[in-house]
Amino acid sequence: MRLKAIPELTLQEVIDYTAIYKDLMDRFGSPKEWGKKLFEEYTLSVGYGKHVYNGKIKVYLTELELSMILDKGYSHFGGSCTIFSDGKFHATIYTD
Repeated sequence: MRLKAIPELTLQEVIDYTAIYKDLMDRFGSPKEWGKKLFEEYTLSVGYGKHVYNGKIKVYLTELELSMILDKGYSHFGGSCTIFSDGKFHATIYTD
């Protein structure tokens, strides 16, 4: 999934994404609790202007939900997120 940069979002998408993030917090608790609850494996590589995540999720998530969890919101400058059929994922989130 291609992730849109925050300036690309329509007002309706902002409203929808805010509701999705609130639902994630209701389902899984605070972002501090997400690591142990959601991931079997998890790595983060920080590069110039981007964060690259790899791992394996324990629960069903959409690629948008996963990107919000990894970013702890949705205030980035785009990127991509892929979840494979075995639960492994790869996500790149542009930070500036």
